[in-house]
Amino acid sequence: MARIQDMEECLSLLLTHLEFNYMDVDVDVIDCFLTVIRSPHVLPNLSSITVRWLDPPEVWYQDLLDMLLMRCKQLCVVRLTCAFGEIPEPPQDVCVQLRQLAADGMSIHIGTKKHSFI
Repeated sequence: MARIQDMEECLSLLLTHLEFNYMDVDVDVIDCFLTVIRSPHVLPNLSSITVRWLDPPEVWYQDLLDMLLMRCKQLCVVRLTCAFGEIPEPPQDVCVQLRQLAADGMSIHIGTKKHSFI
């Protein structure tokens, strides 16, 4: 049992990029994404995260911003794209803060493959 825990801890420290695809995941992609970035103790070396979803929710942008602010020192790349159609635009106040994170060096893409709000 101790070896499994050691292996989990080791993998947690080694993992630097995480990617969720709406087709590949049996659980709610948004919940997984938010769980991962909610605590800096989960995957502490995570520097890049990509989420592609089919139908993103409109109500979680403030949660996303709060969590990115918590991890801004380690996250370098954040890509959130919608597979088909349009993604809802983040509220203006959230966009301003996300753009500040981008100006400070974080690469942020929220939108479709071709268009980002940030």
